[in-house]
Amino acid sequence: MKAHQLFLLTFWLVNGSLVLGATWEIDFSPLKGYYNSFNIIPSPYYRKEDVEEIHKALKSVIPNEIKIVEILARLKSQDRQLLAQEYQRAYGTRLVNDLRNKLTGKLEETVVAIMTPIDQFLAQEIHDAIYGFHSDETALIDTLCLFNTTMLDKVRNMYGLLYDTNMDYEIRVNAAGSFGKLMISCVHNMRTNKISIDDYATKLSNGFTDDDFISYFALTSLEEIHQMRMKHKPWYGRKLEDIIKENSSGDFRRALMAILNYAMSEKLYFLKRFHDSLERHCVDHRSLIRLILMGKKVRYEGIRDIYQKKYHKNIDEVLSNKLPPGNYRKLIQALFIRM
Repeated sequence: MKAHQLFLLTFWLVNGSLVLGATWEIDFSPLKGYYNSFNIIPSPYYRKEDVEEIHKALKSVIPNEIKIVEILARLKSQDRQLLAQEYQRAYGTRLVNDLRNKLTGKLEETVVAIMTPIDQFLAQEIHDAIYGFHSDETALIDTLCLFNTTMLDKVRNMYGLLYDTNMDYEIRVNAAGSFGKLMISCVHNMRTNKISIDDYATKLSNGFTDDDFISYFALTSLEEIHQMRMKHKPWYGRKLEDIIKENSSGDFRRALMAILNYAMSEKLYFLKRFHDSLERHCVDHRSLIRLILMGKKVRYEGIRDIYQKKYHKNIDEVLSNKLPPGNYRKLIQALFIRM
């Protein structure tokens, strides 16, 4: 078989009976440039045929998961929303509901996630982080510490619509102490403060309080934080990371370090988060989905090359080895390339 060739599900009539002749699978060949295992080429728009094809794939006795993955992985986020609108206009049902009813497991979870508008997805992530079986401070850090106020205002409004409650109140009640205060400050920050060198030097000599850290890391621009990190050791003889580690702890420290790392390099932040999600004893699948949806400004080629240099591993091989075989893995790999 040639690379990228699909094995199609076929039936034969044998002695009057319908016999299944193959299963849905793909010859997953090495990834080259903009091509992935589905021979997907980035498309700036959806095709009208996509509506009909995805409907046909869903209405099969056995849903054609390959065709569903091929279409959804090829499209950009805004084009998936347009596809959903046209699907509902044509067939009178919501595409995400039909996908949820036909798919199962992690493939269903991932497909539903990528079909969800980003503000709604983030609102759901925050709610699940607070009220899930286990609280997930990492999800709160990813969603609340890294986005600007324009996006977070949309998320707060969506949270209210979905859950009929105030997101700020939910965070205050459920995220205690300085960590909770930092999260709320990040939600409402405009990041317009400037760092006063004299004021900073005084606090450095006297010892930082949690409120000092919140002021610097939630209210100051990422560029200011970046510049302070670069100048810190030449000016004060110590790295900013060391100051954070000595004067904070727990989830509060993790959140401060996340903001610092993101300010230094968006690409390296996502690189480390991808690595942490994949190299756990059990892969953190939810974080993996969230990071792919959040990291749309980070190019796959850059992450792949830096991952190789930093961790001495090929990230394509890591994904193949760590994720379960099947169409879920193929969708994650295809989405990763489309970042």
